[in-house]
Amino acid sequence: MSSSIEQEYAADTHRLSAFWFDNDNEEEGKDALMIEGYGALADRLSAGVSVRYNAEVTAITRQGVDRAVGVSLADGGALRCRYLVCTLPLGVLKARHAGLFHPSLPEPKVRAMRGLDMGLLNKVVLTFPHHFWAQDRAEWLVRLGVPTSTAASASTVDLGFCEFFNMYPATSKPILVAFMTGSHAWQVERWR
Repeated sequence: MSSSIEQEYAADTHRLSAFWFDNDNEEEGKDALMIEGYGALADRLSAGVSVRYNAEVTAITRQGVDRAVGVSLADGGALRCRYLVCTLPLGVLKARHAGLFHPSLPEPKVRAMRGLDMGLLNKVVLTFPHHFWAQDRAEWLVRLGVPTSTAASASTVDLGFCEFFNMYPATSKPILVAFMTGSHAWQVERWR
Protein backbone atom coordinates (compact mmCIF):
# COMPACT_ATOMS: atom_id res chain seq x y z
CA MET A 1 0.00 0.00 0.00
CA SER A 2 2.76 2.43 0.85
CA SER A 3 4.57 1.94 -2.44
CA SER A 4 1.54 1.96 -4.73
CA ILE A 5 -0.69 4.49 -2.95
CA GLU A 6 1.08 6.55 -0.29
CA GLN A 7 4.18 7.23 -2.40
CA GLU A 8 2.02 8.14 -5.41
CA TYR A 9 -0.16 10.65 -3.56
CA ALA A 10 2.32 11.84 -0.88
CA ALA A 11 0.02 11.08 2.05
CA ASP A 12 -0.84 8.28 4.45
CA THR A 13 -3.75 6.14 3.29
CA HIS A 14 -6.00 7.28 6.16
CA ARG A 15 -5.79 10.85 4.74
CA LEU A 16 -6.82 9.83 1.23
CA SER A 17 -10.29 9.35 -0.15
CA ALA A 18 -11.05 5.71 -0.89
CA PHE A 19 -13.51 6.93 -3.51
CA TRP A 20 -11.25 9.43 -5.33
CA PHE A 21 -7.69 8.24 -4.70
CA ASP A 22 -7.32 6.62 -8.14
CA ASN A 23 -9.34 9.14 -10.13
CA ASP A 24 -6.42 10.57 -12.08
CA ASN A 25 -5.58 9.84 -15.69
CA GLU A 26 -2.26 8.37 -16.72
CA GLU A 27 -0.46 10.56 -19.20
CA GLU A 28 0.77 8.88 -22.33
CA GLY A 29 4.47 8.52 -22.88
CA LYS A 30 7.44 7.54 -20.79
CA ASP A 31 8.78 9.15 -17.64
CA ALA A 32 11.74 11.45 -18.16
CA LEU A 33 14.62 12.35 -15.89
CA MET A 34 15.62 16.01 -15.81
CA ILE A 35 19.35 15.37 -15.46
CA GLU A 36 20.11 19.07 -16.01
CA GLY A 37 17.44 20.02 -13.43
CA TYR A 38 14.08 21.70 -13.92
CA GLY A 39 15.82 25.04 -14.51
CA ALA A 40 16.86 23.79 -17.96
CA LEU A 41 13.21 23.06 -18.79
CA ALA A 42 12.13 26.51 -17.57
CA ASP A 43 14.89 28.12 -19.62
CA ARG A 44 13.75 26.35 -22.79
CA LEU A 45 10.07 27.12 -22.23
CA SER A 46 10.74 30.79 -21.49
CA ALA A 47 12.97 31.44 -24.51
CA GLY A 48 11.84 34.72 -26.06
CA VAL A 49 9.64 35.59 -23.07
CA SER A 50 10.33 38.40 -20.63
CA VAL A 51 10.88 36.84 -17.19
CA ARG A 52 11.24 38.95 -14.03
CA TYR A 53 12.98 37.40 -11.06
CA ASN A 54 12.52 38.50 -7.44
CA ALA A 55 9.47 40.55 -8.42
CA GLU A 56 7.10 40.20 -5.46
CA VAL A 57 3.46 40.47 -6.50
CA THR A 58 1.32 42.46 -4.07
CA ALA A 59 -2.00 42.53 -5.97
CA ILE A 60 -3.68 40.89 -8.95
CA THR A 61 -6.60 42.92 -10.30
CA ARG A 62 -9.08 42.15 -13.09
CA GLN A 63 -9.53 45.43 -14.94
CA GLY A 64 -12.06 46.88 -17.35
CA VAL A 65 -14.53 45.39 -19.77
CA ASP A 66 -11.87 43.35 -21.55
CA ARG A 67 -11.08 41.63 -18.20
CA ALA A 68 -7.37 42.37 -18.59
CA VAL A 69 -5.22 41.60 -15.58
CA GLY A 70 -3.22 44.18 -13.67
CA VAL A 71 -0.31 43.03 -11.54
CA SER A 72 1.10 45.33 -8.84
CA LEU A 73 4.68 44.75 -7.70
CA ALA A 74 6.27 45.49 -4.33
CA ASP A 75 8.85 47.78 -5.95
CA GLY A 76 6.04 50.02 -7.23
CA GLY A 77 6.09 48.57 -10.73
CA ALA A 78 2.98 47.36 -12.53
CA LEU A 79 2.21 44.98 -15.36
CA ARG A 80 -0.87 44.60 -17.56
CA CYS A 81 -1.64 41.40 -19.38
CA ARG A 82 -4.49 39.56 -21.08
CA TYR A 83 -3.94 36.35 -19.13
CA LEU A 84 -2.25 35.36 -15.90
CA VAL A 85 -1.13 31.92 -14.80
CA CYS A 86 -0.86 31.79 -11.02
CA THR A 87 1.51 29.08 -9.79
CA LEU A 88 1.55 29.84 -6.09
CA PRO A 89 1.87 26.81 -3.82
CA LEU A 90 -1.52 25.81 -2.38
CA GLY A 91 -0.57 26.81 1.18
CA VAL A 92 0.47 30.31 0.09
CA LEU A 93 -2.65 30.67 -2.03
CA LYS A 94 -4.86 29.63 0.89
CA ALA A 95 -3.16 32.10 3.24
CA ARG A 96 -2.95 35.10 0.89
CA HIS A 97 -5.78 34.88 -1.67
CA ALA A 98 -8.09 37.31 0.17
CA GLY A 99 -5.61 40.19 0.08
CA LEU A 100 -4.05 39.33 -3.26
CA PHE A 101 -6.94 39.08 -5.74
CA HIS A 102 -9.20 42.03 -6.58
CA PRO A 103 -12.05 41.40 -6.88
CA SER A 104 -11.91 38.36 -4.60
CA LEU A 105 -11.83 34.90 -6.07
CA PRO A 106 -15.31 33.43 -6.64
CA GLU A 107 -16.65 31.58 -3.59
CA PRO A 108 -16.82 28.17 -5.36
CA LYS A 109 -13.07 28.42 -6.08
CA VAL A 110 -12.30 29.46 -2.50
CA ARG A 111 -14.43 26.58 -1.17
CA ALA A 112 -12.69 24.11 -3.48
CA MET A 113 -9.28 25.45 -2.43
CA ARG A 114 -10.15 25.03 1.27
CA GLY A 115 -11.08 21.40 0.60
CA LEU A 116 -7.66 20.61 -0.84
CA ASP A 117 -4.56 19.69 1.08
CA MET A 118 -0.97 19.09 0.10
CA GLY A 119 0.97 15.96 0.83
CA LEU A 120 4.70 15.85 1.43
CA LEU A 121 7.29 13.86 -0.49
CA ASN A 122 10.92 14.07 0.64
CA LYS A 123 13.74 12.83 -1.55
CA VAL A 124 17.14 11.91 -0.21
CA VAL A 125 19.96 11.45 -2.71
CA LEU A 126 22.40 8.76 -1.59
CA THR A 127 25.80 8.42 -3.23
CA PHE A 128 28.00 5.38 -2.72
CA PRO A 129 31.62 4.50 -3.54
CA HIS A 130 30.33 1.66 -5.74
CA HIS A 131 26.98 0.15 -6.64
CA PHE A 132 25.71 -2.92 -4.82
CA TRP A 133 22.52 -3.26 -6.87
CA ALA A 134 21.74 -4.05 -10.51
CA GLN A 135 22.76 -0.95 -12.38
CA ASP A 136 21.97 -1.89 -15.97
CA ARG A 137 18.66 -0.01 -16.26
CA ALA A 138 16.74 2.70 -14.41
CA GLU A 139 14.33 1.01 -12.10
CA TRP A 140 12.44 1.42 -8.90
CA LEU A 141 13.76 -0.61 -6.03
CA VAL A 142 11.17 -1.34 -3.35
CA ARG A 143 12.00 -2.15 0.26
CA LEU A 144 9.37 -2.49 2.94
CA GLY A 145 11.54 -2.49 6.06
CA VAL A 146 14.80 -3.61 7.60
CA PRO A 147 14.94 -6.48 10.10
CA THR A 148 15.80 -5.39 13.61
CA SER A 149 19.11 -6.47 15.08
CA THR A 150 17.59 -8.23 18.09
CA ALA A 151 16.90 -11.91 17.64
CA ALA A 152 14.03 -11.72 20.15
CA SER A 153 12.02 -9.45 17.86
CA ALA A 154 10.59 -10.54 14.52
CA SER A 155 9.37 -7.03 13.69
CA THR A 156 10.90 -4.60 11.23
CA VAL A 157 12.22 -1.10 11.69
CA ASP A 158 10.12 1.25 9.59
CA LEU A 159 12.58 3.73 8.13
CA GLY A 160 9.93 5.46 6.06
CA PHE A 161 11.79 4.86 2.80
CA CYS A 162 9.98 2.27 0.76
CA GLU A 163 11.07 3.27 -2.74
CA PHE A 164 14.48 3.94 -4.19
CA PHE A 165 15.27 5.02 -7.73
CA ASN A 166 18.45 3.78 -9.39
CA MET A 167 20.20 6.76 -11.04
CA TYR A 168 23.16 4.77 -12.37
CA PRO A 169 21.82 4.33 -15.93
CA ALA A 170 21.30 8.09 -16.30
CA THR A 171 24.43 9.34 -14.51
CA SER A 172 26.94 6.44 -14.62
CA LYS A 173 27.38 7.07 -10.89
CA PRO A 174 26.32 4.85 -7.95
CA ILE A 175 23.39 7.01 -6.83
CA LEU A 176 20.06 6.00 -5.33
CA VAL A 177 17.25 8.45 -4.67
CA ALA A 178 15.20 7.44 -1.61
CA PHE A 179 11.58 8.60 -1.30
CA MET A 180 9.73 9.25 1.94
CA THR A 181 6.16 10.49 2.21
CA GLY A 182 3.21 10.94 4.54
CA SER A 183 3.70 10.92 8.31
CA HIS A 184 7.34 9.80 7.92
CA ALA A 185 8.13 12.84 5.79
CA TRP A 186 6.35 15.21 8.20
CA GLN A 187 8.31 13.72 11.09
CA VAL A 188 11.59 14.46 9.30
CA GLU A 189 10.42 18.02 8.60
CA ARG A 190 10.12 18.56 12.38
CA TRP A 191 13.79 17.60 12.91
CA ARG A 192 14.88 21.15 12.01
